[in-house]
Amino acid sequence: PRKATTTTTTTTSPIPIEKQIRCLVLSSGEEIEIASRTVRIAKDWEITVWEQHEPARVVEEYTYGGKNYENTNNENLSLDPFGLVLWPGSIVAAQELQRRQLQNSTVLVLGAGTGMEAQAVAQLGAKKVIATDIHPTTLDLLQYGAKEAGLESIVSARVLDVFAEKELPPCDILVVADVLYNPELAMQVGKRCLEALQREHPPK
Repeated sequence: PRKATTTTTTTTSPIPIEKQIRCLVLSSGEEIEIASRTVRIAKDWEITVWEQHEPARVVEEYTYGGKNYENTNNENLSLDPFGLVLWPGSIVAAQELQRRQLQNSTVLVLGAGTGMEAQAVAQLGAKKVIATDIHPTTLDLLQYGAKEAGLESIVSARVLDVFAEKELPPCDILVVADVLYNPELAMQVGKRCLEALQREHPPK
């Protein structure tokens, strides 16, 4: 839900795009300020995601409070800077996805973050997008962005820890972009990709 709206201007695109600041009540009940970020993926295609506005406090707590991927059982996983803002790798992934055949496919996104790739594949014709991340706050931002884009009937968000034993959801296309933050995580992501590729009907 929105409680306030203000606007500023950003220059992430050659053409200045209005940046909106809103308040969002998270699934945890906490209220945070969020900001839109609109990125031009192609000449006639832009995607808007929503980030936590001014996440410096979260970065400080992560850096000096001992929150890291070596301790995935931390009780306050929502306080993680990686999934609160858009990463450049997701923009490159969205551009690459234009070259794929996505019509009527089921797409699984690991480490979906704020939802750039999830929105991209939904707009490119996927019939179902399962966007996963370990952090509830990240998924709140992702779902908000999907709803604002009119894609809530296609994009669903699920909490998924790649270190857990839970099987990956079945899919036709598997998207993994910009999630290799340390050797342990990189190794585990590789194992989960291998898990998917060894299925009877592996994803592309």
